[in-house]
Amino acid sequence: MTITKLYATQNSWSMVCGHHQSPIHIQSSKSLPMDDDGTIIRHDLITITNILRDENTLFIEAKSFTQINGRGFHLTQFHFHSPAEHLVDNHLAPMELHFVHQSQSGRFAVFSIFMEVGAHNTAFQQLLDIINSDLSALPIMDFHAQKLFPKDISYYHYLGSLTTPPLTENVEWYVFQNPIFIDKIQLNQFRAMYHHTARETQPRHNRPILFYQHRKENY
Repeated sequence: MTITKLYATQNSWSMVCGHHQSPIHIQSSKSLPMDDDGTIIRHDLITITNILRDENTLFIEAKSFTQINGRGFHLTQFHFHSPAEHLVDNHLAPMELHFVHQSQSGRFAVFSIFMEVGAHNTAFQQLLDIINSDLSALPIMDFHAQKLFPKDISYYHYLGSLTTPPLTENVEWYVFQNPIFIDKIQLNQFRAMYHHTARETQPRHNRPILFYQHRKENY
């Protein structure tokens, strides 16, 4: 069997990576309309299976099934960053919520939702109360996540990476244009536990940013 010169030296190939990192600064004027249907179908009722809390971060392990543009993804966990990680048109939100999904083949898809200061959020308060309780006694529980999503789910879409090590690339990002709201007391309550947990923005490197316009009949 003949081995070509190129593949005979593959052990010395250089790794090409690091040019599709997240988060990024999204400039809406440079986004392109999405050609695909782009519809997201999700369930408001999710199952929380565990909450992992240490001095650096908080992960809420959860289960639900989501369809993105006709493809199936399983929710694995969601977590928060304070302040937000992504910028949109130079604006930095106080917090950002990430719903992390994975397909059967292992591909990651993350929903990014900005959190602004405004009205009291009952769903977020429920999480704060759970986090401040005895986590060792936390049962598997159903959780209504509707108030953690905006009603208008227009979003920006790009290919990036996880924002914490191992910074895995080829992650599908869906950055929602519209925020949800929490009140100032809730923001301060969370920041008393976790703050300055955002990775710095990374170069875009001419990656296309697509924009999906929400259509009410698809939600």
